[in-house]
Amino acid sequence: QPDDMERANALCNLGAIAIGEGHLEEAEYDFREALSSLDHSGITTTSKTGAVLLSNLANALRKEGKFTPSREIYQRAETVALQNGGSETPQYVRILAGMAQLEYDCGNYAESIARNRAALQIANNLPQKDIGTKALAENNLALALLETGQLPEAESLLQDAIALHEASVPVDPANIIQSLNSLATVRMKLGNLEAAEQSQSEAIKRAAWAKCPHS
Repeated sequence: QPDDMERANALCNLGAIAIGEGHLEEAEYDFREALSSLDHSGITTTSKTGAVLLSNLANALRKEGKFTPSREIYQRAETVALQNGGSETPQYVRILAGMAQLEYDCGNYAESIARNRAALQIANNLPQKDIGTKALAENNLALALLETGQLPEAESLLQDAIALHEASVPVDPANIIQSLNSLATVRMKLGNLEAAEQSQSEAIKRAAWAKCPHS
């Protein structure tokens, strides 16, 4: 059913834009409508598009604070992803990372760490073109480690995540700034105030560049 697939892809893109703009209820609606289009064609549980849509819907629900339905949708997304390419794929890593972030948001830091470690283990074996996925896993693991006081490992992971973000194509300044801010927090807690100030200053400088890239 080409029409159903085309509509699903268009709605998926609209949902992604809505998330980026902070319109979470709109994003949830778009992803649900996209899934309905796939359901109509009978391919939701047998396509990679289905895994992407389910993961995106779960992300939107998590950001809305709807943790129980988010967890259920993540589990569906995980099942679909495993049926379409197995566990050694960037998509599966992103689903694990999303599930880990959900546990983090719920305050379940030990579970978040376990899921992030699983995601990172897979990400370590992904091709060079997917280094951004590895950077995401490292950054998220570092945040959970920060909450549990495992600061030296968190610092190391954030330093590596920043280097990977900078080597990603295309470079996303927001990811680098987020990791720099987290690195500053970790270094402050470690008592390395000079290094913390350097990281924070770099984050501020990059944020200014991102706002005025041509200045």
